[in-house]
Amino acid sequence: MSFWSANLKLPYMAAAQAQKHVTHNEALERLDSIVQLTVTAFDATTPPLSATDGEVWALGYGAVNDWAGHDLDLAVWSNGGWLFVTPHVGWRAALGTDLRVFDGSGWVSPDLPDLQNLPGLGVGTSYDTVNKLAVQSEASLFTHQGAGHQIKVNKNAAGDTASLLFQTGWSGRAEMGTQGSDAFGIKVSADGTAWHTALAFDPATALPQGEAVCASPIDATAGRLLTVGGFGLGGPLAATPTADNPNSIAASGFYQVSGSALMPSTGGFCLQHLRRSASQQTQIAWPDAAPGLSYQRYHDGTTWSGWQQFNSTLGPVAQSGGVPTGAIIERGSNANGEYVRFADGTQICQFRQVGVAITTASVGGLYRSAAIAWTFPAAFVLGSINGATIHARITNNAGLSVNVPYGGRTTQATGALAYAISSVADTEIFWLATGRWF
Repeated sequence: MSFWSANLKLPYMAAAQAQKHVTHNEALERLDSIVQLTVTAFDATTPPLSATDGEVWALGYGAVNDWAGHDLDLAVWSNGGWLFVTPHVGWRAALGTDLRVFDGSGWVSPDLPDLQNLPGLGVGTSYDTVNKLAVQSEASLFTHQGAGHQIKVNKNAAGDTASLLFQTGWSGRAEMGTQGSDAFGIKVSADGTAWHTALAFDPATALPQGEAVCASPIDATAGRLLTVGGFGLGGPLAATPTADNPNSIAASGFYQVSGSALMPSTGGFCLQHLRRSASQQTQIAWPDAAPGLSYQRYHDGTTWSGWQQFNSTLGPVAQSGGVPTGAIIERGSNANGEYVRFADGTQICQFRQVGVAITTASVGGLYRSAAIAWTFPAAFVLGSINGATIHARITNNAGLSVNVPYGGRTTQATGALAYAISSVADTEIFWLATGRWF
């Protein structure tokens, strides 16, 4: 017969044993240490300097001093000395909330139950048959594991819903996802019952749809998002609405107008209509056949003003029937000098003529040049001042004046004579002519 119990190694009392209380107390001492086992430390190797009766240390490998030779035993301080108990596989010990199991080689955390195919999980709250995962907290965190991170919401078929629902007091207020189709949409509700699809994107074209998007190129509802052609700049020509009568346009935007007698000329126009109120409306029109030109008119609340033409600032000037049709200013040069033309018909020409000799003696002790001619770099027209008005300046200090015969000077000045108070073998003359080019 064994003198010790099989599992806890409690000592048996022998028949007719003297001082049976000693054996009995030893068994109680072991039971007091092992039952509801609570340890002061796991994997301890060095005995403490002081201990309290009943304190237990779960020893690890390499125990020293009074614990030497008792690796993996339980060291119990009892009655002023160490009591060593050898744990069996499956014994459990706790250190605060740290619960471990002895596996024959050390104290390890117990295996968690199988977490696959759970009926549900509630974190801080309870799950139900619809919400199999329920979390009650200030926030939920999903983070990466070295790179990116995706949250996936999968549905069975296109007609089902895969979405995120936002609620107030358990009543829906906003939802985003693929709802009843594969188009991604955002819908909102004021009461959780009546819903409005604010924005949705066609999965085939990515074009936006919904109540918050312009329904047509002339949809002027306040707050609508612009689509291509819905008065958004850069829309294709086919999406730009037409207007046969520019006076009847109500909504701000771009329009195509052609063949209307109300436009500044015949032909097609691109027209922008800007409307601030019934009495504040402006239209700007660009003719298809004359790039660079633009026209503007204003509505005073009763009638439209006449069209006012705006030309390009720089470029070739032109006119039709006395009305400018080109740029505002034209500047050019050639071998005969430089010229500037203005859209109102004004023209200025200038030229630097070199190698002029003033050596022929004249009356009154003056000297004159031979006849001088200057072909204008741009032609003038005859008008109320009979062609160009010409001025000339001699650069030599002895130079006195240049006399230009009067006449219809449109393409050149001829027969001009330069005068000086002394003979000048070589000098320069600066010419300046002003007039009109139409």
